[in-house]
Amino acid sequence: MPKCQLAIVVREQDYMKRLADYVRNSPYAEQWQIVAFSSSAACVRYVDEGYRLDMIAGQPSLLAEMSEHAALRTIPCVALVMNPGQSGEEMELRQYQPLPELLQRLSDFYKRSQLHMVKAVSREESSKAVAVYSTAGGAGKTSLALHLAQAAGARGLQVFYLNLELWNASADWLGTAEGEAASSAAGLSDMLYRLKTEPDQAPVWLSEHRGRHPLLKGDFLAPAANAEDRLTLGCEDGGALLDAVKRCGLYDLIVIDMDASLGDLETGIFDEVEHVLWVVDERADNEGKRQLKLQYGRQRWGERFERLSRKFLYIRNRSLAGSAVHDQERRWASVHLPEAAEWRELAKPRLLSSPAYRAAVDKLFLSLYGEGEYSRANG
Repeated sequence: MPKCQLAIVVREQDYMKRLADYVRNSPYAEQWQIVAFSSSAACVRYVDEGYRLDMIAGQPSLLAEMSEHAALRTIPCVALVMNPGQSGEEMELRQYQPLPELLQRLSDFYKRSQLHMVKAVSREESSKAVAVYSTAGGAGKTSLALHLAQAAGARGLQVFYLNLELWNASADWLGTAEGEAASSAAGLSDMLYRLKTEPDQAPVWLSEHRGRHPLLKGDFLAPAANAEDRLTLGCEDGGALLDAVKRCGLYDLIVIDMDASLGDLETGIFDEVEHVLWVVDERADNEGKRQLKLQYGRQRWGERFERLSRKFLYIRNRSLAGSAVHDQERRWASVHLPEAAEWRELAKPRLLSSPAYRAAVDKLFLSLYGEGEYSRANG
């Protein structure tokens, strides 16, 4: 079994020599190969020349100098400090402590970091995606997408809410204060720029700039800075965006809030998801539009659209008591979304403000993924 390459990055050469000598003459020699550097530039140059490092332990100022180097971002780092709290690293160890204790703690941290990487790869491979769609705006698509993401997050799943509407109004559901905060954060426009200029680094950028909403219990991206960025998205862009979220290795479920259009972007997303939840508002007379949209899809994409249509699951929103499904051509969800009495007089309803609606979405989530799915995701 190959030894793990441990980089020690400190300014004191005596310290490096003492640590390397101790490892060489201890049982840790079977586990660690020590590579020592007295400057951040030397460590960066070592990696650029193609040599492998499995972990870096260094002084905070030297780690900070290396933090912008892309090749080092995926390597687990431990800050060697004089006193706790002196660095921004997740893991800190006192630099001057008995060497057996220092090396044992470094070994423990390395094992934990490897376990995290295994879980991240597992999530990337098993990450699921669901799109929420409707014939026209106002059918209840965003309310369903946000509540569905929250239902997953409440069960401990790592969930990402991706809004691809031309006019993103999700901030209304999340509250004015959160919306104002999100508008100043890095968002969809920045992510699209990274996908075009540094596609390999886009997952890293996303993991560092994603927003987090406590009520949603999930992550999100702020809306695009301007409508043109959203309007120019095509089939390949949508696929690349969804792929970057999956490659983060952070998420069990990705909930995509779609626009009401039907074009290359939408069909590209439909290709990549397991389910397309098509929201039908019983109080809106849009059956004719829905039929025209399906007819257009068949004419433009032929057999591909027929294949995509098998992913469509129609969901009745604002369902009336005693309403029934009359056509058998479409696949309907067994769960109906009720009209939320709490929202009737509100210009901007809030997420989770209707217990009946929340319970219905919770039931819908279980019908899609079941107890076993989210248990495996947390396992």
